[in-house]
Amino acid sequence: MNQQTQRRYSSQKEIVGETKLLGKRGRLAVSGWSRSPVFNYNRLDVPSLRRAMRLKEWDYYLFGDDRYQIALTIADNGYMGLISASFIDLEKGFDITKSKMAAFPMGSFDMPFSSDNGDIVYRSKKVSLNFIKGNKTRKVSMRWINFDDSKELYADVTFVQNDEDSMAIAVPFEGKAAKAGKFYYNHKINCMPVFGKVKLGAEEFNFSENTTFGCLDWGRGVWPYDNNWVWCSASGLYKGERFGFNLGTGFGDRAQCGENIFYYKGKGYKVGELQIDVPKGNYKQGEWTFRGEDGLIDLRMIPSYERLADISVLGLLKSEQHQVFGKYYGTVVLIEDDGSETTVTLDGLTGFSEDVINKW
Repeated sequence: MNQQTQRRYSSQKEIVGETKLLGKRGRLAVSGWSRSPVFNYNRLDVPSLRRAMRLKEWDYYLFGDDRYQIALTIADNGYMGLISASFIDLEKGFDITKSKMAAFPMGSFDMPFSSDNGDIVYRSKKVSLNFIKGNKTRKVSMRWINFDDSKELYADVTFVQNDEDSMAIAVPFEGKAAKAGKFYYNHKINCMPVFGKVKLGAEEFNFSENTTFGCLDWGRGVWPYDNNWVWCSASGLYKGERFGFNLGTGFGDRAQCGENIFYYKGKGYKVGELQIDVPKGNYKQGEWTFRGEDGLIDLRMIPSYERLADISVLGLLKSEQHQVFGKYYGTVVLIEDDGSETTVTLDGLTGFSEDVINKW
C-alpha cells in the first residue's frame, strides 16, 4: 500500500467479521465500517426509555433516471412514525411530496433488525407500502390514494442487488451524547439497477435497469434532539460501467470512520473526510463542492431542482430539508491496493445533495 493510500485510509477502521453492535446498557460496542452489514443489531438491546424517546429506525429508497426521481420512506421514530413519498420531475421542475404521520408507533412497524433480510408491510385507509427482500432483489410497491388531488400514485419496481460492495457504518455521537448511549448504525447501498413502472393518475412511467438506478438508506440509531447532516449520493454509468458514491458529514463522531465511499465496477473505494462546501441560502443556484485533502477528489454539483420540506409539530419537532438534485462534474482518482490508479472524469452524473436540520 503506497503513501497516498495509507493517508487515504488512516482514519478508516474496517470491520471484516460479524460482531455485536450494542453492549451493556445499549452502548455501542464497536465503531467502524464494513463492506456488508456485519453488525448484529437488536432494538431490544436499547434500554426501554431510550428506545421509546430517542431510537430512530428508517428505510428509505430512492430511484430514478435523468428526468424522474421517486423516493419512498418508512420510519419508526418511537413517539412519531412517518410514511412519505416524493415524485420529482427534474425536466419540468416540480415535485409532489406527501407525508403521513403516525403517533407513537413504538416498534409496531416491525422494522427489520437486519438490512439483509426481513420485510416491511404498511397499511392504512389511503396508503399501502411494501418493502420486500428477495434473493438478490428488493421489491418496492405502493399505492397512495389521492396523492395529487384525486390522482393516485402507484409504484411497482424491483431493485437488483448483486453481491457487490456496499457500506455499513457504526459510529457514536460526540461527547456527552456518546456517554448517553447515542449512536448511528447505517447501511447504504448504491448503484442498484431498477426496473418496473410508476403511475400518477392516468400517466404511466416505465423504468429500465439500463437507465435507472437506485439506492437504499437503512438507518437505525439513538439520536440527539438537535442535529444537522449533509448527505450526497449518485448512481449511474461511467463508460458503460456502474459508478456511484455516498458522501456526507454530520452523522456522529467520524474519528474511526466516515461515510464517504465511491463505487466502480462493483467495488467500493472508501475515503476519509472531505471538505464539503454547502451553498447555504442559495441551494437552488449555488454550486456544491467536494475536495479531498490529498487532491484526489475534486467534484462539484450544479443544481437543477430543490425539493424543500419544512415540517414542524407544535414547534417541538422540526425537520428542515433542502434536497437538491443536479449534475456532478469533476474528477475522482481511485487507488487500488497495489497502488495503481484509475481516474474517473464525470461530465454530468445525476444525483442529489441535501442539507437537513432536525429537532426530533
